[in-house]
Amino acid sequence: MDNIEKLFEKKRSLYIVYSFVFVCMCLIVFSYYFLNDKTLIFYGDSWFQHYKALCYYSGYLKSTFRNLLLNHRLEIPMWDFSIGEGSDVLSALHYYCIGDPIAFLSVLVPEEYLYAFFDFSAILRMYLSGLVFIRLCEYTGKKDSFAVLSGSMIYVFCYWNLLNAVKHIFFLNPMIYLPLVILGVEKVIREEKIGLLCISVALCSLCNFYFLYMIALLTVIYVAVRLLTLYGKNFGNIIRKLAYMIYASIMGFLISAVISFPIIYDMLTNSRIGIDYGLHVVYPFFYYDRLITILLTTDNYFWLCMGFSSPVVLSTLLAFRQFKKDRLIFALNLIALILILFPVFGKILNGFSYVSNRWSFALALLAAYTFVSKWNEFENNKVFLCILTLVFSLFSFVTAWWRTVKIVPILICLLFLSVVLFWPKKKPLYVKQAVLLVLVLLSIIYTADYSNSSRGRNRASGALTVEDAKNVAVSTEAHAMKEYLEEKNISGFVRYSGGDLTDNAAMLSNVYSTNYYFSIANPSVSAYRSDLGINEYPAHWYNGYDNRSLLYSLANVSYYIVPSSYEGMLPYGFSEVDGPDGYRLYRNDCALPFGYTYGSDLSYDAWKELSQVEKEEALLHRIVVEGAQEEQIDLLSDELDYIIVPDENIEISDNGFLVKEGGASLKLQFNGLGNCFNYISFDNLDYDAQEEYFFGDEMTDTVMSFLASDGVENRIEYHNRDYQFYNGKHDFSAFLGFSEKALNSIQITFNREGLYSFDRMYVSCTPSSQYKEGIRELKEDYLQDLVIGNNFFSGTIRLKSDKYLLLSVPYSEGWTALVDGKKAKLLKGNGCYCALKLSEGFHEIKMTYRTPYLRQGARFSAAALLAYVFSVLRVERKKRGRR
Repeated sequence: MDNIEKLFEKKRSLYIVYSFVFVCMCLIVFSYYFLNDKTLIFYGDSWFQHYKALCYYSGYLKSTFRNLLLNHRLEIPMWDFSIGEGSDVLSALHYYCIGDPIAFLSVLVPEEYLYAFFDFSAILRMYLSGLVFIRLCEYTGKKDSFAVLSGSMIYVFCYWNLLNAVKHIFFLNPMIYLPLVILGVEKVIREEKIGLLCISVALCSLCNFYFLYMIALLTVIYVAVRLLTLYGKNFGNIIRKLAYMIYASIMGFLISAVISFPIIYDMLTNSRIGIDYGLHVVYPFFYYDRLITILLTTDNYFWLCMGFSSPVVLSTLLAFRQFKKDRLIFALNLIALILILFPVFGKILNGFSYVSNRWSFALALLAAYTFVSKWNEFENNKVFLCILTLVFSLFSFVTAWWRTVKIVPILICLLFLSVVLFWPKKKPLYVKQAVLLVLVLLSIIYTADYSNSSRGRNRASGALTVEDAKNVAVSTEAHAMKEYLEEKNISGFVRYSGGDLTDNAAMLSNVYSTNYYFSIANPSVSAYRSDLGINEYPAHWYNGYDNRSLLYSLANVSYYIVPSSYEGMLPYGFSEVDGPDGYRLYRNDCALPFGYTYGSDLSYDAWKELSQVEKEEALLHRIVVEGAQEEQIDLLSDELDYIIVPDENIEISDNGFLVKEGGASLKLQFNGLGNCFNYISFDNLDYDAQEEYFFGDEMTDTVMSFLASDGVENRIEYHNRDYQFYNGKHDFSAFLGFSEKALNSIQITFNREGLYSFDRMYVSCTPSSQYKEGIRELKEDYLQDLVIGNNFFSGTIRLKSDKYLLLSVPYSEGWTALVDGKKAKLLKGNGCYCALKLSEGFHEIKMTYRTPYLRQGARFSAAALLAYVFSVLRVERKKRGRR
């Protein structure tokens, strides 16, 4: 027993014990995955985004280093046509892996074992967060090893980590970087080197700018409270410390500028900026009703994600009682409570977008550190804790807690208190502390069990099996398309779409599709799709073009692929060909080349004045560019008169429908036109539930389903301003296919009760007679001899008259155009693509790409790094001089 008691006295023994306990807890916590041959890749964003981004990044790094070692050329691809319709690589993937030191290690891992590395990296991030937490505790004078070990377990195995280890793996990173930044701040306060703060800010900036923003704001709060409680009104000391912190932080940020500058540009211009999300003074009642379960279990709303080991309740109560004794801990807990209670703080800390408490990873640090700080105070506050815990327990029974099965944590909390109260004084103290540690771990194990097993959320059942993860690159339609093109010896640039595409699969097979699902999207692409009323949410997640044949052709789509079991709509003008096994493949009879030409233009302002359906038709005849002279265009689209026949659960008003019961429907009756493309459209659509507002994760889809008289179906999915996936769109067009015979009705079914309002609803028909002739004219002159290389493409074109060349390349400020060797003005064509105005004759075209602000960022990074190294050397020289 003496050896056990002295175990923690050795300098590094706490880290050894922590490592052992961590491994044991991981084996228990994640046993549901390991024993069932599952990975930590959850079928959701973890699968659609994070794992595929990691697989792509690993191959990207290997290719770059292979080229450097074998060909002695450092060529860093900045643009890839296999990401969406083409995307900046850094913009798309920084949020997930580029800049992350742990993800960089994937360069060492063979492709077939990346699933294992993904699991390992999740656990490694959790492990590192615990190490940094222990170091922070030690540095700030927390000497009780049992307390620190218990706190580290509370921190590492909070529900934020348990959830994001399988859902959003990079959400684990702020659990490492926040305590690291705080540790750097503490070193500055104690007048030690500023290096740790500088480097931690640099790492945080390189790793993820989204969480850097949150960590920066949270650190500002911590610094303000820390300096005020430490120095009071001694503003001289406060200003001096702040000056060092600001200097270190700026230096750290500038070191990361090579990545930070381009990402800031992307963040400020991306499609999610400027959306007018809803904001209410308070959260809905259910949020407050569940705060206790959020604190101690796997409940989470608006991303308020805690799920701490239940003895945290005791230490938090003590923090509020001992507000005079430990003003720092009290103030931080009080501020945390205020941040939790009001939505405005969720909005501010989420970058002023939708209300989300994704900053709640910081609550884990606060809760665990408070627990460590109060560990030795439990004994002296027995009566207070007993009374408050009983009150807390009774209160939990009259809230949402009583209506759940999650009663175990409160029982463990009571048992923890009982040990504090009634432990025999004759027993060794370390035995009591060990028992308390075990109770902390039992509470964690219960939370993990409830999260992962069939007794609770059963999250493990939604994880990919090892076999599925191994086959990520070969089990999708993207790989099937790649094999088909190779088998048929089809070369050149070939883009495909489909009715059921696998998100981000094309990038793993190096083929070209219309699918994209990453958090930062090209604003031109998103705006183009919004202008045409394409029903998608959110703005950074798009698939095809709602089966609109013209838009597929304009996007250079040559094939349309669907699973063999697919029963949905197919685009007009596509002919079935002999496709890969398990799929049906259709070739576009009206496909346009990579670069095609327009003979006339239309101003962007004039185009914006057209209806959604007219905008689409206009693109067949004229290119839309800023500064164009033409303001008028003759179109054939026709809006039809209709009558509305509702059922008894719908009331009609001048500007909408009041739906009294979900599932109610109405019918629009009209005299349609034959051989037409058919649409139903809404201008300024909105939805009001007319009851307690739906907010955040509680908002379910609001859907209008459409059934045309010929059996064709489509739908519009809408979210109001209170929903996190609200995209700012209020104009929608649902395409109802091509019909030879005239339609005579459309049935609209509403899935939710409430008021559906709009400025205008209209049914449109666009004759198909002009479609094939218009496509033929567009490809009369086209870009030939296409060559696509690393960050460039080139081709030639011969024109019989002055024309616009439109390239099916999403517009970006990073593109530079050379025409006949001279720099030319690059235009944004049709609101989305790159375009050039060319004169009659033969031209050589070359387009080169460089990530915007990458060069400037690299210069700042180099300068800042040199300045930092120089300052370190200068300090060391002074030290040697004093010796």
